[in-house]
Amino acid sequence: MLTQFLSIILKTTRMDGKRKGKGLPDFSYESKFWEKGLLVGGADEVGRGALAGPVMAGFVVFKPKTKLEVEINDSKLLSPRKREEASLWIKQNALLWAIGESDVNTINQKGIVKATQKAFRRAISHQSSIINHLLLDAFYVPYINGIGKKNQTPIVKGDQKAISIAAASIIAKVERDAIMTFLSKQKTLKIYAWDKNKGYGTKAHKEAIIRFGPSKEHRKLFISSFFSQAQSEI
Repeated sequence: MLTQFLSIILKTTRMDGKRKGKGLPDFSYESKFWEKGLLVGGADEVGRGALAGPVMAGFVVFKPKTKLEVEINDSKLLSPRKREEASLWIKQNALLWAIGESDVNTINQKGIVKATQKAFRRAISHQSSIINHLLLDAFYVPYINGIGKKNQTPIVKGDQKAISIAAASIIAKVERDAIMTFLSKQKTLKIYAWDKNKGYGTKAHKEAIIRFGPSKEHRKLFISSFFSQAQSEI
C-alpha cells in the first residue's frame, strides 16, 4: 500500500528536487528513492566534538511532495533564529521526526563513537520499519533494526547536500542547544558559559576549565586530552 501511495504522489505531483541557490541542500538524493516508490529518511548527529554535554542524533522523513517554506541547511550555517524557525516547521511538516540522546555518562563509559551510534539508534530504531532507506552524514550506523548497511547511504558533508540530513541536524542542534542553555543556568555550571559556547572548546570555556576544573557534565576523555595538550604547550 505504501509503495502504491508513493508512486501515485510521484506521478501526480511535480517534484521540486532542485533548489535555487548556490550550495543549498536539495531533494536530489531523496528523489532517487521516491522515483522507485521507496520512502527515505535522513539522520545526523550534533555535539560529537564538544567538551561537555550530550551527543544528539536527529532523524527526519519527508513526504515526496513536501514543499519547503523555510531555509533548511547544515545547522551550523544557520543563525539561531533561523534554526529555531526551521526546527518548528520541520516538526510540523515532516512525515515523522525523532531525536536520540546519549548523555555524558554514556559517553564516558562507552566512548564517543559508540555513544554517538547509540544516539542514532535511539532516534531511528523505533521508526525504522516505516522507511526503506536511510541517508546519513558521512558514516554508516550499525545495528539499526531493519536498516542494514545495504540500506544506508553515507554522504560526505551530507547536511549540505540532502535536505533530510540537514533537517535532522537542525532539530538535533536546537534540542541540544536548549539542554546546554538550561544547564548553564545551574549555579555551579554558570562559570562555563554553555549558553554561549554550548559545551564546545572555545577559549573562554577552556580557560574556565583550567581555572575551576571540570564539572560532572564534562567528558572525561576529552578533558584528559585537553589537559595533556595544555601541559605539553607549557
